[in-house]
Amino acid sequence: MPLAKFNFRPGINKETTDYTDEGGWTDGNLVRFQSGLPQKIGGWEKYSDNTFVGSCRTLFEWSDFDGNQYLGVGTNRKFYVLNDGIYYDITPLRATQTVNNPMTTNGTTSVRFTVTSHGCATGDFVTISGLGAPVNGIPIAEINKNHTVAVVDADNFDITVDTTASGSTSNTGGSLTFKFEIPTGEDQQSLLGGWGASSWNSGSWGYGTPTEFRLWNQDNYGEDLIINYRGGAIYKWDESGGTASRATNITADAGANLAPTKANQVIVSERDGHVIALGVDPISGASRTGTIDPMIIAISNQDSAVDWEIRTDGTSTADQIELNLGSEIIGGLQTRQEILVWTDIALFSLRFVGGPLPFTTSLLARGPSILGPNAAVNGADATFWMDKSNFYVYTGSIQALPCTVKEYVFGDLNYDERYKIFGFSNQTFDEVGWFYPSAGSAEIDRYVTYNYVQQTWSIGKLERTAWIDYGIYQKPRAAKGSSTGYVYAHETGYDDDGSPMDGVFVQSGDIDLQDGEQFAFVSRVIPDFKFIGVDGAGAQTVDLLVRMRDAPGGNLVTDANVAVDSETQVKNIRGRGRQFALKVSSHNDSSQNTANRLGVGWRLGSTRLDVKPDGRQ
Repeated sequence: MPLAKFNFRPGINKETTDYTDEGGWTDGNLVRFQSGLPQKIGGWEKYSDNTFVGSCRTLFEWSDFDGNQYLGVGTNRKFYVLNDGIYYDITPLRATQTVNNPMTTNGTTSVRFTVTSHGCATGDFVTISGLGAPVNGIPIAEINKNHTVAVVDADNFDITVDTTASGSTSNTGGSLTFKFEIPTGEDQQSLLGGWGASSWNSGSWGYGTPTEFRLWNQDNYGEDLIINYRGGAIYKWDESGGTASRATNITADAGANLAPTKANQVIVSERDGHVIALGVDPISGASRTGTIDPMIIAISNQDSAVDWEIRTDGTSTADQIELNLGSEIIGGLQTRQEILVWTDIALFSLRFVGGPLPFTTSLLARGPSILGPNAAVNGADATFWMDKSNFYVYTGSIQALPCTVKEYVFGDLNYDERYKIFGFSNQTFDEVGWFYPSAGSAEIDRYVTYNYVQQTWSIGKLERTAWIDYGIYQKPRAAKGSSTGYVYAHETGYDDDGSPMDGVFVQSGDIDLQDGEQFAFVSRVIPDFKFIGVDGAGAQTVDLLVRMRDAPGGNLVTDANVAVDSETQVKNIRGRGRQFALKVSSHNDSSQNTANRLGVGWRLGSTRLDVKPDGRQ
């Protein structure tokens, strides 16, 4: 029998069976489709060898008027501005106290401080300054710095230093200043369940309402940065104060007027200079209530981040809008023409129209909601988002996206940790996607990607907690880590931060002859690969596997596994079965020459196989 050429449809399809999807791809990992062909995704490397503390859930990039580039990094324990590879701690302060001789040592590395009504919880941070001389051998630099506290009681807390104190001394240290940071947040969601936790018959009842989860959001206001964690205050970092300055509560800034004391999300409207707060404590009389109404949208005066007073004399464009469908605003996303706002049962449009009340809202759809505050993403001229059982796209009207991996994703998803889900874009490859936690994981461990030009889906296993597409930086940036973490530059080479990328593969649906009437005998393979790795084609290898089975219910068995490089022309193999599938893999395999796995990048073309009938049994 002459050689047969095998071309496969682009995209992963896990909605059908392996046998039904003949001519397609049924599984894969760390593979995308370009020009209809499967190829290994780009690699990543640390953007900076420095680390941040906590688990990062938000990244945002912007630059000042002098071209200095910044990356906002919000974790459950800190907030940083990353500049030239250095993390600058701009976490807001909640209180400052100066106390005389508050220090006690006891001959260990533990040092106790007495500060009346310090307000800390164990794990919170404080910066101590003012120590002028070593105490019992403990150097000044080990005290005058930022510390994590262990609470003893309402008036005492301990820190740990590197040097063991040479003795025990109480009421020492002189006049010390304590700058207490806002409380740290949780990294796991706790759920309020049962009646009243969310709107009955709203589409979200039965999942519970996530609480206690530290989820920052951020947006630039000119050179400055507006930040807010869900359920907390709104803060502003003034870039002119430099990287040594902290973000401050906007209610304490000069000119502050009825600014929200709490909010769930902030968005800076780019086209008109208003700050939009979703889910805020509303105005009542001459003050704010201090309690969030989750359906209220607050709008600042134009070109002001601190003036939120609603005035009818024409001196203010501030406003307060209450949405009328749902029980809670889940999140919002700014698009080119409008701000989209999702409640637990509906999608609204918030549009700038000008005038004394410059924004108007309109209901776009009842029914579609969103899984979490960050589960929407813009791509090309559309907005994509993930609900509890479907993917949607908005281009002026709403459509459910046909999805060939829908059951795979939604059937194995940890809904209790759904607020960790975030959408991402990768413009270079015409992709949007979502990182999400699988059902057996409390943390993000998977992603799903949609190519909106080819209309194809890909899947993979990868741990990332935040992402931002290229902009002022030339590559996408992503965060990973829990107690400490790194920011990575993606689409950089084809390796995992200097190591071979592990677990890369794509596998086809099953192929047969005469609908399986005859066994197929495969004797030769002529591979068709384009090696696109950064180290040149000569040293790169991938594995091409032919896997056989006798019936759809049988296990696939690898009958042939050949190493292929750029000089491979033909390989003799032996494989026999009623059905066979092709698999391509490149991974960190200790049984292979690891050097040949570094820098491997590939794209699969049209594979040719010598296949002939080989009897009915």
